[in-house]
Amino acid sequence: MYDRHYNRSGVRHLASLLTVSIYITALLLLCAPSSMANDLLDMSFEELLNVEVSAASKTPTSLMKTAAAVSVISREDIHRSGATSVPEALRMVPGIHVAQLDANRWAVTVRGFNAQTANKLLVMIDGRSIYTPTFSGTYWDALDVSLEEIERIEVVRGPGASLWGANAVNGVINIITSSTLENDTDQLTGWLGSKEHGGLSLLKTIKPGSNNTVRLSLRGLERDQGPLKGDGSNNDTRNGRIGLHWDQQGSKYTLRTTASYYREREATSYNRMSPSAPYNFPLIDDTNLYGGHLQTRYSYYFSPTSTADIQFSYNHFSRHEWLYNQRLHQYSLDIQHSTKLMNTHRLTCGTGININHDYFQSRQGQINITPKHNRTNLFSFFAQDDYSISPDITLTLGTKCEHNEVTGWEWQPNLRLIWQATPKLSLWGAISRAVRTPSHVEENGDLVVSIEPPSTLAPLQLPTVIALQGKNSIDAEDLLAWELGSRLAFNDTFSCDIAMFIHDYDNLQGGEMQPISVAIFNEQPVYMVDYIANNNFDGYSYGAEVAANWRVYSTWSLMLAYSFLDMKTDNGSAEEMTLPERYTQHQVSLQSRLDINNNWQTDCWITYNDGIETQDISPRWNMHLRIGWQPQSAWEIELIGHNLLHDDSVEIYSELASAGSSRSERGVLLRATYKY
Repeated sequence: MYDRHYNRSGVRHLASLLTVSIYITALLLLCAPSSMANDLLDMSFEELLNVEVSAASKTPTSLMKTAAAVSVISREDIHRSGATSVPEALRMVPGIHVAQLDANRWAVTVRGFNAQTANKLLVMIDGRSIYTPTFSGTYWDALDVSLEEIERIEVVRGPGASLWGANAVNGVINIITSSTLENDTDQLTGWLGSKEHGGLSLLKTIKPGSNNTVRLSLRGLERDQGPLKGDGSNNDTRNGRIGLHWDQQGSKYTLRTTASYYREREATSYNRMSPSAPYNFPLIDDTNLYGGHLQTRYSYYFSPTSTADIQFSYNHFSRHEWLYNQRLHQYSLDIQHSTKLMNTHRLTCGTGININHDYFQSRQGQINITPKHNRTNLFSFFAQDDYSISPDITLTLGTKCEHNEVTGWEWQPNLRLIWQATPKLSLWGAISRAVRTPSHVEENGDLVVSIEPPSTLAPLQLPTVIALQGKNSIDAEDLLAWELGSRLAFNDTFSCDIAMFIHDYDNLQGGEMQPISVAIFNEQPVYMVDYIANNNFDGYSYGAEVAANWRVYSTWSLMLAYSFLDMKTDNGSAEEMTLPERYTQHQVSLQSRLDINNNWQTDCWITYNDGIETQDISPRWNMHLRIGWQPQSAWEIELIGHNLLHDDSVEIYSELASAGSSRSERGVLLRATYKY
């Protein structure tokens, strides 16, 4: 078990953080003018605090009235950051750790436990989960969305399982595409660069009727990441995607349908493990993947206070790489109803079913799942009541109940309270439970962790294979989370969002060592050291996250994001295996956005990452620059520089011993956009 002294120490640290935040909030209130409670914010801050988000409550709620740690990345945020992918844009959110492994693969997590297959984060596109049950993670290289179509990205830091279900443990990311009814601008974007070799994106809107709008999107790109660590070879990716987006609106309903198809070829870096010398060596091999989706959502408005939503989605994914071949078919049906009762209660309830058909075939014997074909069914229902105790205080009580075929019934309740002390100050707190269900690999697979050369102390000069075996009786991981937060804005120039948390984890998965045996691996005799998956570990973390926006002048803004995280997991004994604590303790993001005049913009983005101690990743500062020029209202030309302070560094190593990592390099990008 983890050290209970550490637990008490964590509570003291969090109490100190809470005290400091209360003093800061009080000081800001005292320094603010007396008219603060009545004056409206400048439009940009008003939009920031009153923008409606749905990831935290499944119904549109203003950010100021949301009892959760929520961040919103707008289309303008993505554009002015110079980001060329969704993971890059996520670096600006406090509490999110983003690390790039190579041109195609990313490790993204919220509040710790980062990995290539980070399994405590739920990622969605327009409410459609892209979480894969094979590894309990997200394939970021197969993200089925064009950056130019994104309206905003909603990020919930902390549990969201009472609404979104299992695996929304440490956070939820919902990527929301723009409505064609609200954004019907045609756009052509092209780019060339040193890392981003080239790309082209086209958005074309057609209006077959007054209440019907269709958007066609095309996107293709080629990207290079850089040489492998310790090797001179390059790895790159080529991607093509076509998408269709149809919006229809009536007097009492809206209908949205999206569809897409994509293909990608990427050169992927591996660490080939062999029972013969040299036992481990790097290689690059092509990965071919393709897929698509069909999604439709129908919303009917019975009255201004009563709505119903029905959503169906189908997702197909196929991946062929050096390690394995995989095919995945996912079907999902969700029904939701929200209504207001007695003027003080907002009741939201719903039900859903998810069906997954998964085929997995190992090619190298390093990752195996038996049987190759798997079908899993997930049934769920949820209910949530938002009770307005007074005009300024809202109590939220809800739970989601799910049934899966591995761990059975899982209940995931939450209790939230928010007090809007003034129109520009709100305080909130929450207690939540969330679970992570086992992946196919953890349930009925086996994974080669490493292959070690022969030891001179062993009676037989044989290499040693260390492997983790799945267990069909494995339990779900549990999280109990306590959260506190506040939001404040004043003087129409400054806003601040503070969140603090304690996370208590139970039943974390590891492995129990079995007796060493002599076995045949890849037709050669080896010592086999097997670990059987179990739930013998616990963990604990606490931290704080701050997001602040300051309008220095009408043409110059600064955006700061800071996060602190400390965590402890049970290290286990010599006969047990647990994953190391992959997290970064301090992170900073500082963005400067300057409008020189109506035609020129300059943006600077500085980041700091405290490194990963368990992987010997050193702390690092980095900087990205963007210069934008609009010679005409329809044209924009941008010059973007990435990784300007580092030309040769590794951000993270994969937890999979068979996966390699590349060194990040500096890059320059020239991008032109024409809107017509």
